[in-house]
Amino acid sequence: MMVASKIAFTGSIIDPEAMREQNERYQKEKIARAALPTCVEKNDISPVMTLILDEAAREQGRRDAISLLIKFDDISCIDPIRNHTFRNTEFEQKCNLVIIELLKNNFLKECQFCAELVKAQAKKCMHCKADL
Repeated sequence: MMVASKIAFTGSIIDPEAMREQNERYQKEKIARAALPTCVEKNDISPVMTLILDEAAREQGRRDAISLLIKFDDISCIDPIRNHTFRNTEFEQKCNLVIIELLKNNFLKECQFCAELVKAQAKKCMHCKADL
């Protein structure tokens, strides 16, 4: 005699909404991976950011996106990357190295107190007025 609760065997139930969301995410990843080779020429950073911030994306696609990030020389990507929680520490470290390089190329640094971007030669943060 089998004994089971109400929730027994519910693991095999397919949720159509979850499947639709998973398919949409996969399609966005596929489009972003296809756009990577030409995104630098088109100056379109969105495929790069899509792959970097998608934790479910394939690792090789994320590595390729991180390597392209420095070619854009765009500091607008810093805040989304800093606010993202990476599950893979390798990607987080690579992104941090790219951010350091971007800041250096743009003669900027991050205030250690308020995290705002200030000029590299600044002695005082113009946002929080802290001495740097």
